[in-house]
Amino acid sequence: MRIVLPLLAAALSAAPVQAQTLPSLSVPTFSLQYVESMTWAGEPLDAAISVESTDEQVTVLRLDGTAERLATVVSESSYSQIVSDQSRIRFAVAEGYRITKIEFSGMLSGELVPAEVPAGATMVSQPLPRNQMLVTGTYFEPDSNDSAGSYWTMETDIESAQGIVADIDNSLNLPVFDWHLGLYAIAHGAESSYYLPGDDDPELYFIPAAAYLHLSDPRLTIHTEAWTPSPVPEPGQWAMLASGLMLLGTLGWRGRAARARLAIRRR
Repeated sequence: MRIVLPLLAAALSAAPVQAQTLPSLSVPTFSLQYVESMTWAGEPLDAAISVESTDEQVTVLRLDGTAERLATVVSESSYSQIVSDQSRIRFAVAEGYRITKIEFSGMLSGELVPAEVPAGATMVSQPLPRNQMLVTGTYFEPDSNDSAGSYWTMETDIESAQGIVADIDNSLNLPVFDWHLGLYAIAHGAESSYYLPGDDDPELYFIPAAAYLHLSDPRLTIHTEAWTPSPVPEPGQWAMLASGLMLLGTLGWRGRAARARLAIRRR
């Protein structure tokens, strides 16, 4: 035993730690790299993404890892179940193009199952189950936490199939930027309490109500267009522009002075 325990400890310490999967991809109009992927509690997640279609105007990406994690969120008690997926993705636009908008979309469905309380029971409390889907998005300059734009949208009490869409414009025309996508699927179960009639010594009973939430087909749609930025003047061009403005100002001042002298002579 004295030999086995040190050998076991050495084997565990030498076991390779599996690296987190942070994918990248490139299409003709832009490239992207996952910078981080984690839960709301900071636990690392493996990201997975694939190209569904691409052209010069629209690229559709499937969020395969997100689809797997948020496929089903369930709470069958009074405890809430929260499944989150937070990603920071760095976009770099290809020369001659710009990204105009990024759009998240997906299909939601859910079920809210109330507690089945016996007939004639005396209710003490009967909270209702709920479910929610929150989507947030923010974009930043690379390696900065100063937001250059953001959005959020929320759907609650989902009991039938419905779409969810949230988008943000690249209003600053940044050629390279980080985009943070936050997805939070929440199922709030509940627990009803009641007494049964006729009991000499009434006992308090509890019965759960369940909440279910499903996200399917999560996608990113990146809108692009051909674009040539306005040329930035060279330092020599700035100097020529400043000299020209000074010359125009001098000529204007001389013209006003000459007109003033002529007016005096006429008097």
